Amino acid sequence: MVKKTNIELLRIIAMCMIIGLHYWNLKIGGGKPLNTSLFCATQSLCVCGVNLFVLITGWFSVKSFTIDVRKICRLLLDVSIWGVLGLIFACVFFDEDVSLRSFLWAAIPHFRRNRWFVEAYVILLLFIPFINICLHKISEKSHQILMWLCITLFVVWPSFLPYPPVDNWGFGFIHFISLYIIISYVRMHVNKLPSKLKCLAGFVISYCMILLEQQLNIAQRWHYDSLFVVTEALFLFLFFVQLNFKSKWINFLAASSFGVYLIHTEPLFFQNVCFYDMFAKYNTTGFLAQTVMFVVSLLGIYIVCFVLEEFKKVACRYSCDKVLDKIPFLRKINIEYID
Repeated sequence: MVKKTNIELLRIIAMCMIIGLHYWNLKIGGGKPLNTSLFCATQSLCVCGVNLFVLITGWFSVKSFTIDVRKICRLLLDVSIWGVLGLIFACVFFDEDVSLRSFLWAAIPHFRRNRWFVEAYVILLLFIPFINICLHKISEKSHQILMWLCITLFVVWPSFLPYPPVDNWGFGFIHFISLYIIISYVRMHVNKLPSKLKCLAGFVISYCMILLEQQLNIAQRWHYDSLFVVTEALFLFLFFVQLNFKSKWINFLAASSFGVYLIHTEPLFFQNVCFYDMFAKYNTTGFLAQTVMFVVSLLGIYIVCFVLEEFKKVACRYSCDKVLDKIPFLRKINIEYID
């Protein structure tokens, strides 16, 4: 598939947004929100990063009727590689205790909910071919009804009403599938997208509404399934889809974006080094100084993790990848349907 630089740039932006969210998370980044205005402004902007990643995947998957087993196994292997490396480095530099149990949890963290995004993303990838078969079989009107059901039950209800059907703030595959249903409808049935100006206006309005919700302490702000967080991501995505330019450097930098996510969220070693040791401990109280530090942290963490991921790719090219290529059942599985 030919890479579209406009989407690849959005992929980089989405990852920087996710890093920004984690920067202010005391359990992950350690950045203390000493300036409330900056904290609210950046949180409200960056919170749509996860949704953007799902929308990008959905946009390019509406015609997929296969399960790429190798891609999924490669992704899970990357989780294990960075987890085990994090444990080893933590043992060497932080005197972390190493046992069989800690090794297993580092290699397979999914059963402790330490990699919720990877878990939800893999489930989405597994279900997309089956969902696509259903979506291509139903009419546009039926698809529209399904989309509005997803919006009502899994976006509007959790945003404004108590006891929603799924009450996990969007941290799960149900939210990812809902986003997929929404973007697949746009991809398959919307012939003319809103203009770039309207998309920017929608993005800015959604951003302002998130800020307003925060100030008034209403609705479920900063949750991935919040209505305005979803519209913020959707309008920004539709804006970038309509751009058209090419850059080999942007494509190159975006190719390791998922690896950047895995590295900077590895909890035993890389998370501490990327956030606290390099950036968060230099926090200041001034608005301008803290803003500069925040931006430098996002770019710095992305670049550091990008370099580490590139080294890993080179190492795996002559080891893990060759092994995976020789395993016969790691192939694409065609999902068939009867007319």
